[in-house]
Amino acid sequence: MLKGERDAADVQVVERRDLSSTPDLLRVGDAVLLFLAPAARSSSLAAALPPGGRYVEAVQGREGVFAGGATDVAEAAGVVSRIAEATTAPAPDPAERAARRRALVFDEIGARLPRVVADGAFALPGVPDLAATLSEAERERLTAALQRTDLPSWVRVALVRGVAAAELTTLATVLRTLPAPDAATLEASWVALRELGSPPTADELDAALAGPDPGARAAAARALVATNAAGSAERVARLALADPDADVRVAAAEALANATDPRTLALLEKTFLQGDWPVRQAAGRSISAIGGRPAQETFERLAWSGRPEVPTYAVTLLMLTGIAPDDPMLVRIRTTHPDEAVRHLVEDGLPKGHVHE
Repeated sequence: MLKGERDAADVQVVERRDLSSTPDLLRVGDAVLLFLAPAARSSSLAAALPPGGRYVEAVQGREGVFAGGATDVAEAAGVVSRIAEATTAPAPDPAERAARRRALVFDEIGARLPRVVADGAFALPGVPDLAATLSEAERERLTAALQRTDLPSWVRVALVRGVAAAELTTLATVLRTLPAPDAATLEASWVALRELGSPPTADELDAALAGPDPGARAAAARALVATNAAGSAERVARLALADPDADVRVAAAEALANATDPRTLALLEKTFLQGDWPVRQAAGRSISAIGGRPAQETFERLAWSGRPEVPTYAVTLLMLTGIAPDDPMLVRIRTTHPDEAVRHLVEDGLPKGHVHE
């Protein structure tokens, strides 16, 4: 429904797209809920459309189109109508307004269209005292939504994060047994479980680390570091060097930046030396993130490595820590390093505008 009076003529919706191969925004026979705004005028638009018409377009392109089955779209339209009513004609009693808002959040979570579900998930943490007053019906609706495998990954992640932010500890078991989670949903569930005081078990992480999904292995590496368990940093360092997938190796090296094991810098030093170039870069970022004099000392030791490319890169990272030009470590490299290129790097300094990638 357009703001203001509705004409008897058809609503004329403008669709903009750069490529003819882009799928149609609106298709004949679709049921749609449209969020519309006056079409922005331009010379190209004026040339393409008959003059004198009243044209509108979907807000933010595809973001303004909710399409699906007629029943699902009618359900979404009902939710939007209730949101509009709550804004334009709110209940006079504060308790009634809060109750209506809460009911609306859970009706969104129980809706069929994914983007309506997501809106409810984002609103979940804002429901007052939810953890203490969650009803059985509300719990069942949340459980059903969490167990849906037809929702896009980002919506499942939003639901998981909403449960954690609302501190719904009673749903920890549901988070632990999500059906067919992709890597992003699985990782979100582990983070949520940790926030709810029920972190993933060693068996759960081991199963993911041994599994075929690289995304799950990368997520498990990050989760393993977060456990701070004995030997966890060593296991992740081995993953950074030995996993068959390059993305997993990089993720593992980056995860070590958050390890609390006192041997972490030594593990990263080994990873820096033995890893391929992307892993070396990731290890360098992790050493830099740990920071302080210990990180500088690590880079200084690496500067004396005889392996190709290692000294130059290590010195570059050392200089990016903000170390003073007259620091004994740099003086020693500048005056005694066997590689002339490394000595010149310290003497001349980094090129202006150099960024650590």
